[in-house]
Amino acid sequence: MRQQEIDPYRIGYQRHTVHWNAFQGKYSLMVRWLAGGGNINKRDRRGQTPLFAATHGRQHRIVDFLIAHGADVNISSHEAPYHTYPIQTAVYNGELDIVKSLLAAGADISVRTSNGCTLLHLAAFHDHVDIAELLLKLGMDVDATTGGQTPLRAAAMHSHYAISTLFLMAGANANAIDKYGFNPLFEVADVRLIKALGTRTKILLPFDLPACPLSSLSLLKVCPILIRRLSSIAAKHSASNGRIISDRVP
Repeated sequence: MRQQEIDPYRIGYQRHTVHWNAFQGKYSLMVRWLAGGGNINKRDRRGQTPLFAATHGRQHRIVDFLIAHGADVNISSHEAPYHTYPIQTAVYNGELDIVKSLLAAGADISVRTSNGCTLLHLAAFHDHVDIAELLLKLGMDVDATTGGQTPLRAAAMHSHYAISTLFLMAGANANAIDKYGFNPLFEVADVRLIKALGTRTKILLPFDLPACPLSSLSLLKVCPILIRRLSSIAAKHSASNGRIISDRVP
């Protein structure tokens, strides 16, 4: 979502307030406001500071201006689940330069959303490879989980090939199981990603395979190799009532 598509009313900024000006990138008004004694960390009804509003608006110049004058990069707001801290919003929006500015000012990379997502999960949702690469270099855990879901699972379920490949190269566990019993291979619709995961992933079947039409699995629509492999597993399933875990995909 680009800046012009963001509705400031929807996220609660009232016209002609400092938060509105920060969101809109009105630099001269921000300078005048601060020179007149404005509180750099003034919070609105949602707990957002001007820095937060500037980050929402993708206003890198305003972000740097506020940081240079002492804005606290780690003040949380009442927003949930994904926009509680400015660094979360910057990562989610894919604003690499703003992410760098916030990190340089001491933004906490260990923050999680109200539903447990790390910054790597937020980058994974929208295939922000450059940001994920930066976060990994800073030591973030590529296998951190929320509800058993790793960043790789978050990327794979959206068929984001580039960032999934980055996670795999960083040593991500391709066999990590989420709370529903699925590994990253399931729900993938990108044949390149299926092939990349298929060489590393065990096929976990946490359901009654004979009762589940093969056509209902998105991955089977694009990967004949897996169709043949799962058909073979299905044939063996009648002799077992437990979950089946295969070896690597041939």
